[in-house]
Amino acid sequence: MNSNGTPISPKSDLNQNKQRRLSSGFSLTKPSDARGAVTSQRTLLESGKISWVGLLAKGFPAFTAERPRAAFPLRKRVFTPHRMPQAHRWEKRRYSMQSPSHHLRALVKRIVTFWMLSVVCFTAAVTASLAGGTATHASTAAYSVTNLGTLSGNLDDTTEVYAINNNGQIVGKSVVVKNGTNSYHAFLYSAGKMTDLGTLKSGNESEAQAIDKYGDVAGSANTCNGCYPYNAFLYQNGKMKDIGTLGGSCSNAYGINDFAEVVGQACSTTNEVAFLYSGGTMTNLGTLGGCCSSALGINNAHQVVGWSETSTTFSSTQHAVLWSNGKITDLTARGFPASSATAINTSGQVVGGDYLWSNGTVTNLGSLVGSDTQAQAINDLGQIVGQSYLPAIGGYHAFLYRGGQMQDLNNLIPAGTGVTLVEGTGINVNGQIVCIGYNSAGYINAFLLTPQ
Repeated sequence: MNSNGTPISPKSDLNQNKQRRLSSGFSLTKPSDARGAVTSQRTLLESGKISWVGLLAKGFPAFTAERPRAAFPLRKRVFTPHRMPQAHRWEKRRYSMQSPSHHLRALVKRIVTFWMLSVVCFTAAVTASLAGGTATHASTAAYSVTNLGTLSGNLDDTTEVYAINNNGQIVGKSVVVKNGTNSYHAFLYSAGKMTDLGTLKSGNESEAQAIDKYGDVAGSANTCNGCYPYNAFLYQNGKMKDIGTLGGSCSNAYGINDFAEVVGQACSTTNEVAFLYSGGTMTNLGTLGGCCSSALGINNAHQVVGWSETSTTFSSTQHAVLWSNGKITDLTARGFPASSATAINTSGQVVGGDYLWSNGTVTNLGSLVGSDTQAQAINDLGQIVGQSYLPAIGGYHAFLYRGGQMQDLNNLIPAGTGVTLVEGTGINVNGQIVCIGYNSAGYINAFLLTPQ
């Protein structure tokens, strides 16, 4: 109705709107891609025989204005701004006239689509958790990452790393291929090059476990092709030397200090016990009364750490121990909860399990998320590396413990590397860390982390 209360017909309303548009400098023309009888559309509209709604219902192309003006798509139709209110009303009316079953089908379709997207996201998350879980990397990396490579030259082959000295020299084991057969050889990585240290006698397997500041290496190797067990070796001046046993048929070396003193476990005539090799002589370090023991680390103060059985009975338990000045000390009995001591630094700080022993004080290192933490190495600054279990992925991540805080090393390396670090095995005073992890293809490789 107009201001006088007289009803306004659709025809007069259309003509008034048309006059307003024309007085504003607009004329109706077809879009550049329109097809059909545009003249017929204009005639129908001007005669009032059909409204805009009727025209749209017949599927005629829409009009646009000659003056540049934004056009909005609505269900494959184009409406200029002055037609938007009526167009939306038409869409609302059309929607409200649809049957309840149509709305139900639409609702079910949305629910199914949401469910499918949820399944896709969940599947992607589970897939990302394989191979120890996908790492979440920091936007600003604290460490650069170097893949040490392999002796075979193929990154699909396995390389594991066990120690690094303060000069950045690294040792471990890597796959070699000979006559179509894969075997592990001990390696020394120095100045960007990986060197095969060979084996003992005619053996085909070896592994390097520790290195001192001079590049002397301790490890184990077999003495004939395919035979076991191993014998401990000391690698010096380019030569691998078998350092013998305690009367039995086996020995394994796990640690070395800067005096080239080597520690490990060797077979006696009856049992397997911890040994110290110094000055060409292998000495039995003894036990806490049990059958067996093993030495895992030694510092430059000649202190040795490891584990020992407490008795020869079925109730025997394994305790962490310290050998020093010819005596064995039960660390577990003195409040160190771990059943094994894995490493010791120059200051006498000891790590094992998820604990640090320092001047008689025990510190629980905690964990990344779960409850299983294994400290593997400690440098002379008291910084610790190892691995911690993450229940959410069902696997381990490498960690760094410093300043009373444990950090996931995967969060400290650059994004986009595709690397997942699962165990930190060594750290030097310069903060360089060696880790075992998965490369971007999912194969086990060795990695060097260098502070940025």
